[in-house]
Amino acid sequence: MKHVTTTVIEVFNKRFYDLLKHVEGRDVVDIGAGVGDSTVYFALRGARRVIAVEPARECYDELVENVKLNSVEGRVIALNEYACKHTLAELTGKYGINEGVLKVDCEGCEYEVIAEAPIEALEKFKEAVIEYHESPRPLVEKLAEADFKVTTMPPWTVINNKPVGIIHAER
Repeated sequence: MKHVTTTVIEVFNKRFYDLLKHVEGRDVVDIGAGVGDSTVYFALRGARRVIAVEPARECYDELVENVKLNSVEGRVIALNEYACKHTLAELTGKYGINEGVLKVDCEGCEYEVIAEAPIEALEKFKEAVIEYHESPRPLVEKLAEADFKVTTMPPWTVINNKPVGIIHAER
């Protein structure tokens, strides 16, 4: 990676995404890809393809650079876009995602991306890991409605006086 950041340490040293069991050979949608740490991690774990969505131009540019540094550019589609309630439906349709893996770490946009997403879009994923900021309840309810078995992990930190934790969902 071009720079060692807190998120690089979380992904590669603390292995935040090791709990995902179904990455190898699947499409991974990475909402909030940042500088590409998780994107590169999923590609190195054998993802068939990683669709990385990152709105911040500076992070996106470094994501593209990190993808090249790790020689995984043939399996990564990097998008410099904001995620919204339509994002999952658009990505699953455009890229033909079925039984994919979803990672969401977008500093609060998870409520719109997940809680307001159409059930049909969520049903295109076999597994998901989502970082929540505040209450996981609306996310858990939406994932359960889409027939996921959901596990909510206790908050591991606090940002802006809001608890931050992880949700793991699997079919």
